[in-house]
Amino acid sequence: MPGRSFILGMGIFLNPMNVSLVAAAGLAITHGAFAPVTRTLLSIGFVCAAALPVAIPVLIVLVRRERAEPMLRGLRRWMLKHNGYLSAGILLLVGVLQLIKALQVWD
Repeated sequence: MPGRSFILGMGIFLNPMNVSLVAAAGLAITHGAFAPVTRTLLSIGFVCAAALPVAIPVLIVLVRRERAEPMLRGLRRWMLKHNGYLSAGILLLVGVLQLIKALQVWD
């Protein structure tokens, strides 16, 4: 089962949008003018934020037990239905942040 989970996780991660978002965040953290402590805290924060989509459903299952399944099924259905809007919103946010960053370099 762990091997199958790993393969599934890599299949999800290797989505081009996920790879580009992780690369942009990594570049922003490494090339930013941050003190080493700040860079470390940003890296830890990024890893924690990246783990939330997996950690939250696991915590829901641990807390709600049998009652978690209908809730998670409804959430999954909603996310599948609105996947395009969610992806567009994330890409829009990243694009705006990158544009702001580029404009700040010109000043």
